[in-house]
Amino acid sequence: MEIDHLQIGGGRIVMGPKLAANTEIIVVPAEVLLAPVWDRSVRYDLPTKHLGKDIGSINMLSVAEHAEAYLRGVLDEADEKF
Repeated sequence: MEIDHLQIGGGRIVMGPKLAANTEIIVVPAEVLLAPVWDRSVRYDLPTKHLGKDIGSINMLSVAEHAEAYLRGVLDEADEKF
């Protein structure tokens, strides 16, 4: 791809004119961090432990991995009972 002009500003990226019509730019953040949640003026902070173990990072991927492992255990336990 050849870009002969690139302008970034005002919430827009302008390229052109070569190949600009057929080009898509996708911005992917390096990581997504979780934030506390507010509900009806009550702040819910992020958990630091799950089932007695430190969660570690507040990175969304890390928390999702903990959730997946927990849910897999619940499903395995249900599978054994039925």
